[in-house]
Amino acid sequence: METYHFGVTASRHGISDRQAETFEELVTNTKSALLTQFQGQIEIWFHHGDCVGGDERAAKIVENLGGIKIHCHPPFVEKYRAWTTNWDLREEPLDYHTRNHVIVRWSRMIVAMPRTTRWTPHSGTWATMRWAQNHGKVVNTIWPSGRLTNSRGWEDRV
Repeated sequence: METYHFGVTASRHGISDRQAETFEELVTNTKSALLTQFQGQIEIWFHHGDCVGGDERAAKIVENLGGIKIHCHPPFVEKYRAWTTNWDLREEPLDYHTRNHVIVRWSRMIVAMPRTTRWTPHSGTWATMRWAQNHGKVVNTIWPSGRLTNSRGWEDRV
């Protein structure tokens, strides 16, 4: 059976309602396309970092959609950990930087939901977006307005 892995990077401050709506639509469409392409013979995995805010909300959306396995990659520092329980597989906690790189390595597609429309220093979301793009991953960015852009030229569309 084929497998497809995608991950999320989002702000601990949460995501906008428009980002949540676009994320749900993107996941629904991706799931539908994959099931059609592989005639139902595919296992789809969603990877998240178990942080409060965006990760937590995205995981809940995926759980509610159903039919997608959830792989949780919690942070070592518990201050912003969401302690989600809706997962099929949970890794041991790692530092933020390493954890984000692991999520990217697992994933064919990263869905990024930054809190701002401009690069922000010391932002794990922006650093993960850049690292994923630099490693050839598809990065679908959902801006606070709900607008979706893909990794080909996302920096030019800010």
